[in-house]
Amino acid sequence: MAFKKGESGNPNGRPKGSKDKATAAIRQKIEIFLNQKIEEIEQIWQELEAKDKLTFLSKLLEYTVPKLRSQELNISEYSKFSTDDLRTIANEILNNIEDEQN
Repeated sequence: MAFKKGESGNPNGRPKGSKDKATAAIRQKIEIFLNQKIEEIEQIWQELEAKDKLTFLSKLLEYTVPKLRSQELNISEYSKFSTDDLRTIANEILNNIEDEQN
């Protein structure tokens, strides 16, 4: 029996963001391939021109680092901080970003 549009045998469906088996299998194959070819990739990297290295990195980062959302920052709020305070804040932010990536 066919279902009507918008209806299925499982009204709750698969949870948002859950990965299907095919995607997981493809990701695993890509990871295996890259691990096997890492030396070749490093050699190709060495031969790239600087602009091509930037293009490569920007495309790779799309798959490794979450995209950032635009946020508004009011600089006047930070004028009460000393330069050292601002450096400390910036370093804490950078350390948190590094921790999240690892």
